[in-house]
Amino acid sequence: MNSLFDVLIGWRQNEVSFAGDVSKMFNQIPVHPDDQKYHRLLWRDGEADREPDVYQWVRLSFGDKPAPDLAINAINRLSDKAQVESPEAARILKDHTYVVTSLGRRHHAPEKVKKVIDAIDTILGKGKFAIKAWHSNSPKIDQDGNDNPVSLLGHQWNKKADSNCFEEREVLADLSYCTKRKPLGVVSELWDPLGLMAPVTIRFRIDDL
Repeated sequence: MNSLFDVLIGWRQNEVSFAGDVSKMFNQIPVHPDDQKYHRLLWRDGEADREPDVYQWVRLSFGDKPAPDLAINAINRLSDKAQVESPEAARILKDHTYVVTSLGRRHHAPEKVKKVIDAIDTILGKGKFAIKAWHSNSPKIDQDGNDNPVSLLGHQWNKKADSNCFEEREVLADLSYCTKRKPLGVVSELWDPLGLMAPVTIRFRIDDL
């Protein structure tokens, strides 16, 4: 799996940016028949006096521990097969995808970026994957202009301003008493994979040690 830090940093390098989430990514991957028996469910529908019905998953589910790695491996395999036909699109899929989100940012004009996106859609389509909607700071590429800002890997991305900010969330803490662990606990709840808040939060971490 790619480093989240590297994916986000690389995404901010060039002029035209785009991002998209794969729709129902895990459910597009079939479970090997030999492993399906380990994904069985017993269901009585509230009727305790009868034998339960037996159901069995035939597709990968979100709750499976290896699901993210299996999904990424599927994307990487599609990318490897497309190296000759669509090298740029294949490289973006392989190096700039984090779990279900694919990011890209190019120097090209929007028209050329659109061709790269179409190539990515073609590659994903061979594995029955599909992007929900492409978001971009270019109106010529963006497929959902009404959705702004959008949630992107734990951040809020304002497509029009092409700026990132943190998602608003309430940090709950009992402040009726304070211990050394309390500030560290509050800081640990903040999602900051790029370390943008480090100049502020590092003081709480150091003081707590």
